[in-house]
Amino acid sequence: MRHFLFPLITVFLLGSASIGCGQEQGSQSAASLQVPGFSSEDAAAAQGIGIIGLEAADVGSEVTLRLTGTPSLDLSKPLIEQLDWLMGESRMYCFLAAPGKPLQPLDVRGELVFSPAGATMQPLVRFLAEYPGEYRMLVDWNHGQHQLVEHRLTVGGDPDPDPDPDPDPDPDPDPTPPPSPVKHLTVLVVEESSQRTPQDFRALSHQPLLTWLRSNGHRLRLVDKDVLDETSNVPADLAPWISRAGADLPRVFFVDAKGTLLHEGTLPATGVAFLALAQRYGAGK
Repeated sequence: MRHFLFPLITVFLLGSASIGCGQEQGSQSAASLQVPGFSSEDAAAAQGIGIIGLEAADVGSEVTLRLTGTPSLDLSKPLIEQLDWLMGESRMYCFLAAPGKPLQPLDVRGELVFSPAGATMQPLVRFLAEYPGEYRMLVDWNHGQHQLVEHRLTVGGDPDPDPDPDPDPDPDPDPTPPPSPVKHLTVLVVEESSQRTPQDFRALSHQPLLTWLRSNGHRLRLVDKDVLDETSNVPADLAPWISRAGADLPRVFFVDAKGTLLHEGTLPATGVAFLALAQRYGAGK
C-alpha cells in the first residue's frame, strides 16, 4: 500500500531472521511431522497465535501466509526492544514441509501494522508451490508459552493447463455476456490485500470454488492494486484492470481466453455465491 491510510503497513525484510533448523528437524517430512497438543492449562497461558492464508493453490503459484496474534507494540518505547519474539533469544521459527521434502526454514518478513486497536508486527512468509500435494507450514513460537502452530495447504493442478489462451487479456470496453459458458475462464480479483476482510477471505478461499476452477481448466488471479514489477512499475498486463477497478475494491473481472470481458462487479459476499457466478460464465467438464 503506497498511501498513508489506516491500517498503515511498513514492511521489514528480516534477512537475519532466516532460521536454520537442526538435524532432527531437517529429517522430517510433511507425512511424518506431528504437532503435539496442549493441556487446558497450557492453552490458557498461550499467546493467541494463528496462521491465515489460502488453503488451496495451483502448482507454480506464490503463496503468502500471515501470522496473527503477535504481541502489541508500545510506540513510546524503542521498537527493537519489543521484538525479542521475532529477533531475540526467544525468537519464533518458521518451517515448511513440502511434499516428499525435508523440513526447511523459511525467511520471515515483518509488517508493522497500525490500526485503531494499536500497533503490531505481523510476520509474513512467502514461498513457491513447486510440487503438487500437501504443504505444512509450522511456527515454533518460543515467547512466553512455547507452542507449535500449523497451517496446511493443498497444491494441485497445472499452472498452465492450456498454453493457447492469452494469459494476460486486455479489458474489453463493451462487455457482452456469451451465449454459453466459456471453456477457459480467468477470474481476476483486484484488491487492497492489506484491507482484506474476513468475509472477503472466506469467499476467496472457498474450497469448492477453488477446486471447481482448477478441475475445469479455469484460473483465479488475485492482484493487489499496488503491485509493482522488478522495474518498480505496474505490470503492463495488469495496469488496465487495476485502472478499471478504481477505488471500489475488491473488484472482480471474468475474462475469456480471447480477452473479452464477460462480467465485472463487486466480490460476492460468500464463497457459495462466488462459485455460482463462476459456473454461470465458465464451462464445466
